[in-house]
Amino acid sequence: MAIDALKQYSLDDIKKWAGYEDSSTVRVMNQIRADAPKLAGTDKLTEYVEFGADDVTAKATIREQEELSPENLALHGTPGVLHIVAAAGEEAAVGAGLVGAAFVVELVATGKEIIAGDEIAEAVKRDAMHAAMLANLDLPQGYKDETMTGLMSKYTDGWKGAAQRVAEQALREPAKMALVQLHADQGANAARRMCDAGVDRGAFFQQNVEAARRYATDPAFKQGFESIVWAKRHGDAEYKQATQALESRDARYTQAHVRFSV
Repeated sequence: MAIDALKQYSLDDIKKWAGYEDSSTVRVMNQIRADAPKLAGTDKLTEYVEFGADDVTAKATIREQEELSPENLALHGTPGVLHIVAAAGEEAAVGAGLVGAAFVVELVATGKEIIAGDEIAEAVKRDAMHAAMLANLDLPQGYKDETMTGLMSKYTDGWKGAAQRVAEQALREPAKMALVQLHADQGANAARRMCDAGVDRGAFFQQNVEAARRYATDPAFKQGFESIVWAKRHGDAEYKQATQALESRDARYTQAHVRFSV
């Protein structure tokens, strides 16, 4: 992984969010995206990308496209040949690590070529935002590696294009990323309460409506929450390391008078 987390923010970076702890993760990440430097031959990343906690990845979108192959449709009594054609902008092509001004993804499903476009292009943009955000969050590295694997494919081509540019820009804007880290840590603290209480997810969210809402709507909150669940599942040593790191960050939030729990 070419980008690593900026693990330390100044107290001034954190203090900027006192009273504004609920500012939008998506809006801040899009501000970072808009500031990312122009790549040769492309426009700046000025398009606002809506991405959320329950986004379907490009990989999953591709699997859905494969399920629409002519043979699969024929098995369900659908005649004819499926031919989906769409094109997206150059930014999506670059973000996907592809060459050319048009974004045309060629899939081979049961020997037939399916050309998909808009749906996968949008998924690639969302994946790039998730990847850039995740790269800059201080969360257990094993969790980050596993999650990143789900975002990377031959269509996103590792760290080429938009994901890398946004991730690198996030390193240059620690005050903004401090808020995104705060949201991840709010999720992590919620998950820790759940794990330490020994209750299941359904019961916890029933009793903690605001945590449930944030989990469903804030991508950073969800990553933080899932990282603690991952650590708990991977044993006492992993859980201890993750929660000790969280406590260290919480101590700085306390010093900055910033709310770190929901």
